Amino acid sequence: MKATVNKVLNQLHCWPLRRQSLTFQYLAVASVFLLAIQLVFGLIQIEWRYVRQLHLLEQKVEKNARFISGVVPEAILTLDFLSVETLIRQASEDEDILYILVLDNEAQPLTRSLPRDHPALLRAQPAELPPLPPLDLVEQARTQNHVREIRAPIMSDGRQLGEVWLGYSTQNLRQELYRASLIILLASVAVSLLMASLTLILFNRQVNRPLHAVIEWAQALAAGNLEQRVLTQRQDEIGQLNAALNTMAQQLQTTLAGLQQRITERQAAEQQLQQTAKELVQARDEALAATQAKGEFLANMSHEIRTPMNGVIGMTSLLLETPLTQQQQDYAETIRSSGESLLTIINDILDFSKIESGKLELENQSFHLRTCLEEVLELLATKAAVKSVMLTYAMDADVPPVINGDVTRLRQILVNLVGNAIKFTPAGDVVVKVTTTVIADTEPPPQCEGTPCQSPACQTHQIQFAVQDNGIGIPVARQERLFKSFSQIDASTSRQYGGTGLGLAICKQLCHLMGGDIWVDSDEGQGSTFSFTILANACPVPDAETAPLPEEVLNSKRLLILEEHEQTRAILADQCQQWGMVVQTTTAIATARSWLERSVPFDAVILTTTLAATNITEFVNWIRQQSAYQALPLILLSTVIPEEFAAANQITNAIVLKKPIRQSYLHDALMRVFVSPTAPASPPLAVPNKLLNPHFSQQHPLRILLAEDNTVNQKLALGLLQRMGYRAEAVGNGLEVIDALYRQPYDLILMDVQMPEMDGLTATREICRIWPRQRPWIVAVTANAMQGDRTACLAAGVDAYISKPIHLAELVTILEQCPKYDAPATPRATPPSSAAVDIPVSQAAAMALPLIDRATLDSYGFDAGTLAMLIESFVTETPDLLAQIAAAIATANAPQLSFAAHTLKSASVALGVARLSALCQHLEGLGKAGTAAAASDQLEILQDLYIQSVQALEALVA
Repeated sequence: MKATVNKVLNQLHCWPLRRQSLTFQYLAVASVFLLAIQLVFGLIQIEWRYVRQLHLLEQKVEKNARFISGVVPEAILTLDFLSVETLIRQASEDEDILYILVLDNEAQPLTRSLPRDHPALLRAQPAELPPLPPLDLVEQARTQNHVREIRAPIMSDGRQLGEVWLGYSTQNLRQELYRASLIILLASVAVSLLMASLTLILFNRQVNRPLHAVIEWAQALAAGNLEQRVLTQRQDEIGQLNAALNTMAQQLQTTLAGLQQRITERQAAEQQLQQTAKELVQARDEALAATQAKGEFLANMSHEIRTPMNGVIGMTSLLLETPLTQQQQDYAETIRSSGESLLTIINDILDFSKIESGKLELENQSFHLRTCLEEVLELLATKAAVKSVMLTYAMDADVPPVINGDVTRLRQILVNLVGNAIKFTPAGDVVVKVTTTVIADTEPPPQCEGTPCQSPACQTHQIQFAVQDNGIGIPVARQERLFKSFSQIDASTSRQYGGTGLGLAICKQLCHLMGGDIWVDSDEGQGSTFSFTILANACPVPDAETAPLPEEVLNSKRLLILEEHEQTRAILADQCQQWGMVVQTTTAIATARSWLERSVPFDAVILTTTLAATNITEFVNWIRQQSAYQALPLILLSTVIPEEFAAANQITNAIVLKKPIRQSYLHDALMRVFVSPTAPASPPLAVPNKLLNPHFSQQHPLRILLAEDNTVNQKLALGLLQRMGYRAEAVGNGLEVIDALYRQPYDLILMDVQMPEMDGLTATREICRIWPRQRPWIVAVTANAMQGDRTACLAAGVDAYISKPIHLAELVTILEQCPKYDAPATPRATPPSSAAVDIPVSQAAAMALPLIDRATLDSYGFDAGTLAMLIESFVTETPDLLAQIAAAIATANAPQLSFAAHTLKSASVALGVARLSALCQHLEGLGKAGTAAAASDQLEILQDLYIQSVQALEALVA
């Protein structure tokens, strides 16, 4: 049915009555609303009328009951019931009254009026039964809802004679109510329909038709007809809407015309825009190239500036070791100090630039914390000793010995803070204290995988360093400027202390990168304490280092410590007591002498040389004169000042240690005096080697040609051969080797593999081609000792192979087995080198090696003068190699990086510079792998290692 109605409405186009139209919805809502209002008011009126009629009926019935009850007493007294019956019958003629009963006190009817034909009484009388008595019939009638009853007492002289029962019905009243309700309902529906129709007509005319016109206008506008307009004769809101729509259509038409004109102009200018785009792309490429060039310039600037500065500092240090006049000495010292200051400024500026640009990345490798701290103090020991500043450190026992972190950046912070403490302390103490707090457990290290890890090493620590001095202090008002960039406490032109003002700012940034912070506590004139923290994961100590100390050697040994500095004395006593020794300390020679005179049993004596030298010498001589202490081991503690250290070395039968004292050096010294008390106390730099026989060349006469491009390796090899009686000649590349062979014959060629212009393997192939039957013995000498390198050398035609550094035993074996030129050559199938495999090392493994391998230098048997000459050559040649490495990294030139790193590795390994050599080997591997750009992070470390290595070599020779 519903579908049929909708279909008819659609066919008649009666859109105002469609369910989707506003008119239909408005009509439905209005009709329901009006109908509901009419019904509500009608029901209220009906209810009010019903209540009013019911009240009137009750009043009428009650009035009749009172009237009858007032008349009946007289009738009862006179027994005149006939008049009462007449009166009751007249009252019963009312159609609403059902019955009237007059009863005495015993509820017996005296008279009654009971019309049994009344519908209510007829419904109370059962049809199949005989007529009920009046009282029973009344009781049955009362059960009907519309039947009600009023009872009035019959009173006479205050005495009740009976009651009047008057029953009436509300049925007629209800029927009248029903009829009125029906009339009201019909009237409400009629009025509602009339009002809805009028509303529909009005809404359709005033709203629906204008909306339909707007819809048609919008459809035409969507179809592209901008000329159509909406009628706007009305002044109401719809008229205003139509006017606004017409204005919008006009604006759209105007805008469309403008857009068409712009499209035309855009098409005309499109070619120009394309040209502009090309120019922008070109400009962008140029800007990117400029940015890249700027980055490369900043990357190269550090190397380009640091390399000549390292040369200036290194050569000045060598110059200071030569005989100079006092004036020349002062000039050279000024050059070196100025160069070091300039290098420090350059490093600070470049480090700050890296941090600000976010390009500084921290390394994460395991290292020994105590070793790092001791190296820092050792590096600054000379500077402190010159100013009479005592450097000491104290590390809590619960500080992890090995941690993960960036040792280079931690060392940089410590060097900066300790250096500042020394600079601002005219004389006194600088103490570094290290404490730790366990933050949380960490993931188990690889060593603990697969097993429950209960080691304290698997924890994260917040390690705190405190650098305390008793110098000039810092005013409270100026402390806030400490950690700001380019800021100094005294920025006036008359300031006493220089600097860039970047050191502490860099330290703050580095501490933040390491998960910590830095702060200062200071009072002017009373010293300062700079404290900083870092977060670091503890590492398990390697198995080789966790072996228990031979406590049976040091345990219960009685040790006398004679040290005037309180902090140093306490540290020495605490450390020796941890090793199980019984320690007794004093600050005066007189006290120690009195103990020894009383024959107090001591197993060793540690005494400082900072007391008057004559007192120390006299005290030592007195000890040796005592029969009980002639073999008493003595350990002397000296400063790093050359004069004082040389004076301490003049004391015989004593081990000399430099302050600040390394824990490992002290332990080794104690072990040496107790394990081998007859061993020499201070081994010489060069031990005579029985292989360096000056008459060896007479037993095996050979004509030797050395092909080596590195000056250090040339001088080293020629020096070794000269010590054995040979006068060898040296050339720098393979072309010079062939030229030399054309000039004269040779019995042996020590051929370096990597050389410029023509490498060793190419030269070997040319020699085999030119002299296929009679040729010299060719021995490959290179810093590479991997199996593939040996195979390549033997395939090129070499007769033997040795690796750098040159071991005398291998060289002697080569010289003994080398045939004369006129004898047939007998190529060897295996090299005599004892170095089986040269394993490529990582940066972490390289940094774990010792700085100087003294055994390599001792094996040569050179005196200090010869070693000084070799070191001078090393210092002269290395800056050029560092510059080549820097250029190769900046330009991503992998072959150049491999060649330069190999050359520097060769020179370093020859002098026993183990750490620098291993790092060069790592860079050489990156170059061979074609990843030169990945070596940029190692370049600065390489340059720092070079400076440290040169200083260590010079100190060793001194």
